Amino acid sequence: MEYDGGRYRVDVELIVYLARNRSTFDIWEMDIYCAVDGCSSPMIFQEIPQQLSANVTNLNAFPLVRPTTTTTTTTTTTTEMRQPLTCYTCDCANTARCACSDTEIISAIDGFCVVIRFLFGQTIFNYMDTYEYESLSVYISEFPNVIVEESINYDEQGGFWFTTTNLVLYSCNWNLCNKPDLIPLLPNSFHMRLPESWLNSSVLGSGLPVRDCHECPDEEYCGTTDYLDSNVCPIQACIQLV
Repeated sequence: MEYDGGRYRVDVELIVYLARNRSTFDIWEMDIYCAVDGCSSPMIFQEIPQQLSANVTNLNAFPLVRPTTTTTTTTTTTTEMRQPLTCYTCDCANTARCACSDTEIISAIDGFCVVIRFLFGQTIFNYMDTYEYESLSVYISEFPNVIVEESINYDEQGGFWFTTTNLVLYSCNWNLCNKPDLIPLLPNSFHMRLPESWLNSSVLGSGLPVRDCHECPDEEYCGTTDYLDSNVCPIQACIQLV
């Protein structure tokens, strides 16, 4: 799915399996729009996962497992998949609450229930619906999960970086699991970040030459001399002004 954005940004699509360690996530796709020489090198895609951080605490509010009277497991059996699945099907826009009583019955073999937050221009759409497996480009290995697509953008007029949540899609596969009550959890479910120093040097650029040097917090200038203590003055990418 494509989104409009600025000239300098990093788009990341990932999936979080809620029954696992919620501080981990699998990156599915990354797109970089940049103005730095060599920023299209494959190496930059190796750096992003190492630099990327996210606010995962809000994911703790999402349901972890399917309700059951006998066991607590996220594994879906063959018998369960053959059963019909009932999901809520409603939509609303620009609101934190969305009343919903309409439902749809599908085959659990073919699809699952979802709650979706989708940003289109200045409008935020919320959906409770059914999804078929073939509708997603992301391979899903278990439920419940959250798919997130966010952009880390640069505001050229304000001169700062900010994160835009383009899409949050919560997926589950038990009856009426896509409750309207989950909608308020979607806006702040993740919020990815990359260090501004890395974004400036790797994505934005300045038109000035860049060199590696020791950056000392208590010194007026950075330097390249070998005798500096790397623990006190770690090596950073510095813009060479002269």
